[in-house]
Amino acid sequence: MKKYIILTRNICDMGGGQQYCTNKANWMRAFGYDVFVFSADRGNVIIESLKPFYRILQPITRFKPGLYCSSLIEKVLSRMAKIVGNNDDSVLIESNGVVQAQWGELLANKLGGKHICIDLQEQHTYSNSEVAFLYHKYKRKEYFGINRKTVKQVFGQLYTIGENEEACVDPICTNVVQNVDCDMINEMPSSDYIVCSIGRLDKPFVKDSMKEFAVFAKKKSDKSFILILLGGGSNSIISEIRNIFSSVYNVKLVVTGYLFPIPLRLIMGVDCFFSSAGSANVSMIFGRPTISISADTGRPLGILNYTTKSVLYKDIEVDKISENKICNLTLSDYLDMILFQDFCKKNPSLGLENEQPNMEQEFKRQLNLFFRENNELVYYDVKTIKPGSKKEKIYKIFSFIIGGRLFEKNQYYLSVLKEFFHHKRIQVRR
Repeated sequence: MKKYIILTRNICDMGGGQQYCTNKANWMRAFGYDVFVFSADRGNVIIESLKPFYRILQPITRFKPGLYCSSLIEKVLSRMAKIVGNNDDSVLIESNGVVQAQWGELLANKLGGKHICIDLQEQHTYSNSEVAFLYHKYKRKEYFGINRKTVKQVFGQLYTIGENEEACVDPICTNVVQNVDCDMINEMPSSDYIVCSIGRLDKPFVKDSMKEFAVFAKKKSDKSFILILLGGGSNSIISEIRNIFSSVYNVKLVVTGYLFPIPLRLIMGVDCFFSSAGSANVSMIFGRPTISISADTGRPLGILNYTTKSVLYKDIEVDKISENKICNLTLSDYLDMILFQDFCKKNPSLGLENEQPNMEQEFKRQLNLFFRENNELVYYDVKTIKPGSKKEKIYKIFSFIIGGRLFEKNQYYLSVLKEFFHHKRIQVRR
């Protein structure tokens, strides 16, 4: 049976990457492939339909293979190969980030498969040797980003728009809303307005947006607000956000944690959303007023489907709106326009609700990326990818001294302790 392997960092949260993996895995299975999803991060899989594909936890793959000795790398690859089983038929491997791409290249070499990287990251900072590896994949049309600007961010002057028109794919991930029961709406206290943000709370724009919303709410002291944060995050960031609103008495803060599926009644009951990337599309496609936030600057791009078509970065080529287009406003400005000036009721939409991607068509296109005229199997020597920073160099020495598995466990428990003490410090300040 044909096999499709997805190497990803984390399928245990609930975000665009997890929903994309779910959509892709289910589609590939329906298309006749036996699908395997290998994840690096510990945790519980939230999306039920993703669980059948989650074959094994591989925490070692959180870090670049270059940090480990050859014998450990071989053990990890052999373990994955054993799970995949007999590979008499074609083996296709997809990786979702630069670290996973290095493991994907090694696994493809071991299994005699074809590997492409569909990089789901929104921000990129890579070492020169990593860029060389990704550029090798890009020139072979085996590297793809989610946006032309993200690809440009990776390669800088090496990338020329038009050189590879297929350098971007659509990581379809907005089908997270279902018509399911929603006790949350029934239990909501009365308020004048309900505002919501969808997405992981650890994203860079979230904390600054919370601070600005707090200022906005204080200025509207005669009005009451419910602010729903539809997404999960670390205990420390949740504590910081709660601390921001501790003295804002007209805002009731509701943090749902990771929630799947998102109830349709909840979406339709919200007056205004502000989100970034694919999360902004989740509410927009249901006709809800949505402020789109830039992934790099954290500033608003505009009101999605009214003053902008951008959801990740400002794209002048995409935002060909009108001569009177509204731009360079703050989150407070857009909130005021939507909630108090009825901007979305008084102005026509830009038609984005009619431009939603076709999952069947897009995933067929992505599958065809594996099958090109030049189908020669060429594998990059990822051992040439050196540690880029001083921190990585120290990691490599540490890993070789105590052993790779102990190194990974040590890093995991250190991160847990760091999160715990950070959370405690915030509680003390409050």
